[in-house]
Amino acid sequence: MTTGLEIIKLGWLTQTDWASFGVKVGNIIFVCAALWAMVHFLIIRPKRYKFILTIFDVSGTGIIQYKDRGGWITDNTTRGGEFQLWRDKTARLKMPPREAAVMTKRGKMSFHFLKFGEGPYDYAVLDYRDVLKDKTPDVIPLSDLNWASSGVQRALLKKNLGKGFWAENKSTIITLTAIVISMIIVSGAIKMAGEQAQTIASSTSEFVSKFDTIADKLEKVAVSMGGESTPSVPPPPPPPP
Repeated sequence: MTTGLEIIKLGWLTQTDWASFGVKVGNIIFVCAALWAMVHFLIIRPKRYKFILTIFDVSGTGIIQYKDRGGWITDNTTRGGEFQLWRDKTARLKMPPREAAVMTKRGKMSFHFLKFGEGPYDYAVLDYRDVLKDKTPDVIPLSDLNWASSGVQRALLKKNLGKGFWAENKSTIITLTAIVISMIIVSGAIKMAGEQAQTIASSTSEFVSKFDTIADKLEKVAVSMGGESTPSVPPPPPPPP
């Protein structure tokens, strides 16, 4: 036997406009994704890649100059770190010495890099300290054989531990998913509560209307049988003792 609660649940499932509901959920997911992208690219990522870089690329036939950003990125799985670039995702370098930094007008640290190959370790930093002594800038490599070997070992360890996009961003993805699911549940509960309230109000109004109709009919029957339709008067109060 179907209970009233089951009827209400089935009614909500059949009466819900799932197409409209899906559009709303899609809009919520889109807004959350857009907010996450804005926070990631405008706040989180610039803080990670905080150093301004000027790259002199001499790996081709000429010299190409362009801007980039870099930062020391720590891997939570391998517990190691590397100096990585924003544009060149493959670069895996040592931390450039702070003595080689060039300060900007705003007081921020910047470096001038020399790119001499296409590999992830083919970078050097230009040290201008000797320029004050009328000497050419020093070219300090940002990798060596030991660094490259340890980089390969870190990459293998990262692969074996399943480090990837999911592992790096799982906390953010889980948080966004929980927010979206919570919003869906809350919106569905509010809508179901509203529909149930409307159903109860409609049923109450219909019951009152039927009761009034029955009362009118009973009154007409009483009149037709010779009775009088008089308003009911409450009995007088009992006399005081």
